[in-house]
Amino acid sequence: MSKNKIKLKQTIFLIREYLIQEGFYCKGIFNFLAKAWNFISDKTVQSILILSIAIWGVVVNINNTSIAEKQTESVIKQEKWLNEERERKADLYLFLTDTQKIGNDKIRITFGIRNKGNDIAEKWQFRLFIASSLDPVEEEMMKFSNSEDEMGFKFAYYNTSEKIIYYNQKGNYFIKLGCSISLTIPEEIKNKKIISIPYIINHDRGEIERKLIIENPYYN
Repeated sequence: MSKNKIKLKQTIFLIREYLIQEGFYCKGIFNFLAKAWNFISDKTVQSILILSIAIWGVVVNINNTSIAEKQTESVIKQEKWLNEERERKADLYLFLTDTQKIGNDKIRITFGIRNKGNDIAEKWQFRLFIASSLDPVEEEMMKFSNSEDEMGFKFAYYNTSEKIIYYNQKGNYFIKLGCSISLTIPEEIKNKKIISIPYIINHDRGEIERKLIIENPYYN
């Protein structure tokens, strides 16, 4: 048995084992090659066959590597997307849509809610905490006891598609709310330029604490 035939047989065997491991093995082709080597006597033909099989093995390896790299790249992109999705959040603010003076010592305020974040808020509520001395009177809100010196008012929407708070890149998406609060401004507060009311917004992915700032229309 010539050395070239032995090399050819060994080359075929090694490539066969590699491709079986990598999932590219074709049984029929390699059975044919394994039998054909016995009938090849020309050294030039043997060399060409050995070189061709070796080149083919390299090409298959390069192709397999390229596929693996693409799969890895796809996995990395998917993980990046999932991480970005996990980090998305709604960033909700209350703001005043109107402030009206009523008589000599009352104001009526109405609200809107704005989303400056990068995720929608599907289920949400806000709670205002107002000093009892302001004698708050609500419209379309739920009153709850908070403390002797402070009163709480709640406004909520759950599973109501028309009140989903969306967002956009400029952060100026908002909705007006159909609720209001009337406040009595005592004399000791009329000389304050700003009235601050703390509030909490709860939504389906978190809780936010902020303050609603009201410009006192009775301030001189």
